[in-house]
Amino acid sequence: YKTLCLLIICAGVALVLNYQTNMSNPDDQQILTQPEIAVFLQFVNNDLHGRGITVREFKDSMLTVSKDGEKIAQLGLYNLAQKCKTVNQSEWPNIVKEHFDALFKSLKDQESFKNDVSDFAKVKELLAVQLYPEDYATRAGGWDILVTRSDIPGIKNTLVFDSPTSVTVVLRSDAKLWNKTDDELFAIALENTYAKIKPQIIEQSGGQIVFIASDNILTSVLALNLKKFTQCIGPSGSIVSLPSKGVIICAPIIDLSISKIISS
Repeated sequence: YKTLCLLIICAGVALVLNYQTNMSNPDDQQILTQPEIAVFLQFVNNDLHGRGITVREFKDSMLTVSKDGEKIAQLGLYNLAQKCKTVNQSEWPNIVKEHFDALFKSLKDQESFKNDVSDFAKVKELLAVQLYPEDYATRAGGWDILVTRSDIPGIKNTLVFDSPTSVTVVLRSDAKLWNKTDDELFAIALENTYAKIKPQIIEQSGGQIVFIASDNILTSVLALNLKKFTQCIGPSGSIVSLPSKGVIICAPIIDLSISKIISS
């Protein structure tokens, strides 16, 4: 076991460093130092081992795990590492435990959900929309297997199930069971999504910059409904940025002074 644990930590350091290289924060800084990564991965391994879960491999920034010899999931560690970074290391074991408690509950719920997916009446209220970059499909198996449309260049509006414990993509094979057009499904999903998000509107520089923010990970979808937020749109339109799933930044275009605002 000691040898296995050592191998896991060594492989894990390479994994997380690579993961952070591809997903660094806006200042291009690593989330954890190398010593912190070793501690972090030890807590991750200890927690999974206590659940009877075995680490099978690290590949492409994902941790593949199995139970009773059967692969059960691929886990990303970046968000968990981010959360741990904000607190003292003495709190990391609890943070890790809470993270995996929620994660494996979500996986269990998803398994139960598969039995209801053909019943549109049961899943209708769960339909929502999430925005994904075009390269997301390379990790999800290709856009053809998902239900999408494009309103913003470089971004796919993607149909998802938004449950209390997870957000998962809707497969095209599932959507075919409902006998609904894509337009009908997106109309329902957008209505659900807009109703769920209660954003905070923050104006800076006398309204020259407007932030739309909330802790709902679907918040960026509000960019498809900016006409609702009149303070975000100037006489000549608006420049919009989506830095994260929970924040939209708008710069209303009133006159040529917008160039100075953007450059600053």
